[in-house]
Amino acid sequence: MFSPTRLRRARLQRGLSRSQLHQELILLGVLRCRAMMDLWESGRSEPRASEVQALATILQIPIADLYESKGSEE
Repeated sequence: MFSPTRLRRARLQRGLSRSQLHQELILLGVLRCRAMMDLWESGRSEPRASEVQALATILQIPIADLYESKGSEE
């Protein structure tokens, strides 16, 4: 399951604001509105597979780091 907590943590570790992350996504061809960052980080929406790939690329982490295992409390 996609982890909003892990997304936020990775973004902050890279020193990116949500707006900066949004701009980086645009550069990779992910054309979503800025409000999607809020929805993803709040857990009210999940990014598509291609968006997860782009997030992992920008955040310089493995895709698996954006997911929690079953039974995890994150």
